[in-house]
Amino acid sequence: MDIVLHLLGRVSSFLLRLQGFQLLFIWPGWLVLRLLTLGRYPRFLGPRRNATAFEDVELVSCTGLVTVLLALVW
Repeated sequence: MDIVLHLLGRVSSFLLRLQGFQLLFIWPGWLVLRLLTLGRYPRFLGPRRNATAFEDVELVSCTGLVTVLLALVW
């Protein structure tokens, strides 16, 4: 039982960190991608109900992370 609770705690901790990462970096990534693609991508602000929505959110969040890191280094 302890192993199950430990694994459940680790998984929930990972999911919370993932959500925090997405929440923090989606806005700078969204802004940069909108500027670079002249408003064509991304067409959404939140996840849609299809299979590619999670991948799109991850791409926008990673772009935001790179943007923030470049801004800090610059």
